[in-house]
Amino acid sequence: WNYVNPEVNGFFNQAGELVGLENIESPVRLFFYPYVSTVYEHFSDKEEGENSSATRFNGGMDIKYGINDAFTVDMTLIPDFSQVRFDNQVLNLSPFEVRFDENRQFFTEGIELFNKGNLFYSRRIGGAPLHSIEVDSTEEFVSHPSTTRLLNATKISGRTKKNLGIGLFNAVVGKSEAVIRNIETDEERTEDTNPLTNYNILSFDQALKNNSFVSLINTNVLRIGEDYDANVTGTQFELRNKENKYSVSGGGSVSQLYFTDSTDLGFQYNVRVAKINGNFTTAVEYNVESDTYDRNDLGFLFNNNERSTFLQFAYNIYKPFWKFNRLGSNLNLGYQRLYNPNAFTNFFINPEIWVSWKNFYANGMWMVIEPFQSYDYFEPRVTGRYYRF
Repeated sequence: WNYVNPEVNGFFNQAGELVGLENIESPVRLFFYPYVSTVYEHFSDKEEGENSSATRFNGGMDIKYGINDAFTVDMTLIPDFSQVRFDNQVLNLSPFEVRFDENRQFFTEGIELFNKGNLFYSRRIGGAPLHSIEVDSTEEFVSHPSTTRLLNATKISGRTKKNLGIGLFNAVVGKSEAVIRNIETDEERTEDTNPLTNYNILSFDQALKNNSFVSLINTNVLRIGEDYDANVTGTQFELRNKENKYSVSGGGSVSQLYFTDSTDLGFQYNVRVAKINGNFTTAVEYNVESDTYDRNDLGFLFNNNERSTFLQFAYNIYKPFWKFNRLGSNLNLGYQRLYNPNAFTNFFINPEIWVSWKNFYANGMWMVIEPFQSYDYFEPRVTGRYYRF
């Protein structure tokens, strides 16, 4: 219907416009999804001649309501995620946390506005408790939940007629505790593993001309009791010229961890300048993450304390020639240092090339060249040490 030029960056920005739709009123959009579930467990010890059983009942409801044709409210009360598939087991030998995909439907639908700035990792909600409890040889766990219980969550999102996207998210996770038994005296005690916690996100995204935008997002984690609270505020933007040929993009965020007697402050920012269409494209990018930047209470960050510069050159042939339908190639260069101390870590050269043949097979190859000795300060897990290669 509408020609899409492969030399122009983006697909939806080249789509045609459907006009002439008028006087269409939205119907009432109100949905209730109640649920009831039961679990029966039976244990039999043939050697001891003992049998035991337990039954659990759960109930809750999901609600969806269309405020108008642009804004929707989604709510979940005491959700049951038992039908969600399990994560694959991962043997993690790296110094960093494993990032798992989100499989819960409530956290996969309508969350585009909350993902602005990469400050929201929904697996934090209902994830592992804040504290881990250790016991000695004289004690054993009666119960020690590996995840916290989500009590309720609400999200409101939509876009106004002036192309301002607004998103509000709130979730409450209940208090959890471990029950520990003394093997010798058979006495039991409890230890708190996670306080009652409130998660909140507020997001604004203004669409501008030429497929440009600017966003502002705030995430907040409030814990009841003596545990620390966390707040992160960030912005993200991309500005393109009228021909969608050049762009300037970037963003930044500030993290604050509020302890009883102190506040930890950290920051991050990045900027990118690029030529984004045509056979030849190029980009340069600069990133900084301070050694105190921490968004992991509601976001995800493998590691902080980095300063990096990236340069990219790409050349693509979009029209068929000889035996090929297309050809693509790029050259990436990266220079990386620690933020504190300001020490060199790595320099790499990464060339890539791929071709699509007229029989629709495709082949490609890439390589990474590190011409200088590099230093990995994260692998040793000890401050001040590094792995040299």
